Amino acid sequence: LFDEALFDHFAAKISEKYGEGVSPASRRGLRLSTAIERLRKLLSTLPEAGATAENLIDGIDVPLSATREELSTLCEGPLQRLRTLLDNLLTSYDALPYDGDASTLTAVETLGGGCRTPAVQQILSEALTASTCGAAIATEKPGAKLDDASMATGAAILGKAVAATAAAPPPLEGAPAADTPASAATATTVAGALAADALAALVATEKELAAADAAAA
Repeated sequence: LFDEALFDHFAAKISEKYGEGVSPASRRGLRLSTAIERLRKLLSTLPEAGATAENLIDGIDVPLSATREELSTLCEGPLQRLRTLLDNLLTSYDALPYDGDASTLTAVETLGGGCRTPAVQQILSEALTASTCGAAIATEKPGAKLDDASMATGAAILGKAVAATAAAPPPLEGAPAADTPASAATATTVAGALAADALAALVATEKELAAADAAAA
């Protein structure tokens, strides 16, 4: 979504300056998208960055530049939808039944191409601060412990747990139930952390916000 917003922004500026359009499904579009991706990644570590769309128009290299503030402004719609999604998710977590003291999050990890974007990390931090379960860890940088193997390791652990549960033979009639493996219990907990009605409400909210954005475009 960030790249799409940047593409529309720079395509409009290029059309105004050079009198040439750039459509996504074209060679020009591919060159521009490549430069935009490079620019976005640079903005994850620099407050202001530039990149070049090489040979974009009749042998002309087109320079691109942006600041983090400009990126946040261009992506205001998707960022607001992310905040709404996180608020609803954390509210649902606060409402889960628990034993003893109030349930709190101990850590947060983020996955995906935009997880290192400062604007995304800020939205996550603000949502955690406003929640009951996440306020204690809101100042920690999300994704600080993340590496390239995190997603694969997590998927392997959950996959093994699900496979072990599915492969377990049914208990004989009258036999005591076998203990549930810790890994299977973890998988069940993770999969059931969000109730079906809460998930449906989040999906409905996302659709409403998407429709509002489309109407305003």
